[in-house]
Amino acid sequence: MKKLVFFLLILWLIPLFTFSQSNLRMSAGFGYPSGIHFSSIYHEKAYQFEFVFGLPAIAHEMDRGYYWGLNMGVRFGKEENKAQVKPWIIRLGPSFYEVEDQWEVERRSILMATLGREFNFTSRLGCELMIGPIITMSEKTTVKEEKPSSWFGNVLDDELPIAEARAMIFYRF
Repeated sequence: MKKLVFFLLILWLIPLFTFSQSNLRMSAGFGYPSGIHFSSIYHEKAYQFEFVFGLPAIAHEMDRGYYWGLNMGVRFGKEENKAQVKPWIIRLGPSFYEVEDQWEVERRSILMATLGREFNFTSRLGCELMIGPIITMSEKTTVKEEKPSSWFGNVLDDELPIAEARAMIFYRF
């Protein structure tokens, strides 16, 4: 797990040192299923590439896990904000998350398409809100030990994320 986190951290920081700084945006936020996350976005004209890494929101109290995703995006709309960029964004890409508790380990690959809107406070600082559907590509659950049954019969155990929603604060370099 430590090697994976180190690898993903390096992958997240590479754009900071290799791409033109004026085309790089770093952000932090909260979403579902991405949870508390950090992302780096490299953009060139109307196109953008995003790497997201976070702690999944679907984790329960005793769980631990991680979330990461790679998204490609296209900007559109009239340039009406302080940063002189098109404010609307459509993103599409695969994501992966893993959560683990004392009873099981769940791994899921998902494909998501989101529509987002950027709001700029200054030419460099702003926030983005996005929402879109999720398609589960693969799912694997490894049972470590049998779960105790609750009064409600574990009704919430089979919850599946059907939509992604994120709110992010970003800084454009």
